[in-house]
Amino acid sequence: MDRSGRITQREYYSFEALLSGVRHGDRKISVPDNEERASQATAVKERITTIRNLLEPFKIDKREPVCAELNEEKFAPRQARFVRFTIEQTNDDGQPILDELEVFAAGQPENIALAGAGAKVVTSAGDYTDNPLRHKPEYLNDGKYGDLKAWISKDKGKGWLQIELAQLAMIDRVVWSRDLEKLFSRNLPTHYHIEVAEQPGQWTVVSRSDDRLPFEATANERLRYSFQNSSSVETDRFENLVVELRELIDRHAALTASRDSVYVGTFKQPPATHRRAAHGGSDPDRAFRKYVRDGLHVAEDPYKRELRSSVFGSEDFLRTMVALAEGSDRDRHQSTSRRLKAVSVSAILQAVASQYHVAPEDYARFRSQEPGRDMAAWLCRKWTGATLSGERCIR
Repeated sequence: MDRSGRITQREYYSFEALLSGVRHGDRKISVPDNEERASQATAVKERITTIRNLLEPFKIDKREPVCAELNEEKFAPRQARFVRFTIEQTNDDGQPILDELEVFAAGQPENIALAGAGAKVVTSAGDYTDNPLRHKPEYLNDGKYGDLKAWISKDKGKGWLQIELAQLAMIDRVVWSRDLEKLFSRNLPTHYHIEVAEQPGQWTVVSRSDDRLPFEATANERLRYSFQNSSSVETDRFENLVVELRELIDRHAALTASRDSVYVGTFKQPPATHRRAAHGGSDPDRAFRKYVRDGLHVAEDPYKRELRSSVFGSEDFLRTMVALAEGSDRDRHQSTSRRLKAVSVSAILQAVASQYHVAPEDYARFRSQEPGRDMAAWLCRKWTGATLSGERCIR
């Protein structure tokens, strides 16, 4: 390891080879009281059902509270070309985040709001601009899920966005989510309304959060019932039943939680690695695993020195770069026009970024300090005539 904390290629592939035979995953284990817990869970479930039946006449007639994973808005079929989602409040007063906004035509299973289906996010208000590479409006309909591929408003507790469909359609359903990967629940829109229009400016509200139970009802069972028309004695009884119901729900969750598996690793002989060519082919990962298993007897020069044929990711990569910098490459006498056709900017950025385990776009940030950026800048200049400046390569 060098003074900057970076490991060498040899250290990296040695460590990779050491762990290549480890297989991680959930493994079944024997738990003595599984049958007893299952019996208790059944009894608790029956009591929960009994209490809910008793409280059913007092249940507030509203939809379930919003959740981070998936929320469905159904309405009477309407002709629409535009769909607008307006956020009025979040569960934590933070900047609202939407993972994906999906629109469905009546009786059809396909999401017609996908960018791949011709739809586009035409406008939005309050876009988060602190990180231009993340949380873009177009992430709303890209079909990719997760917090990093979500839209975020720059304003706390509010924001709106608008999608234009590829063509006029009879729609009856909108589905939206905060994080379908179920990792985050903060910044969740709790108060909102959805509008549709055939032409911009002719908006009709088709769904609101007003007909949902408050978000707090997710954890507070009492908010699901109303006892205002009951006597004081009955109200006290029902209040006690609600308290018992909440306790039983928690108890049932604890009893049914998985206890018969653990996440562990098993060790096996790593699979055989075959080089596709005499010098390892184009797969440095497989080639160097083979070299490491053979005792790190790496050939002095297993790859050609020229940049065009060098395998990015190999142990010889940095030595090749040094040789090029010193002018020992055979192509230094070639004409500039021929040399500049040797490799593309994107290929260089991708190769260097993979060496240092960063995303290629990280090199585009202003005054980026990501490891390997100097290497990428030098290679771009030498082999393409481009320079890294600001957010793009400039020719």
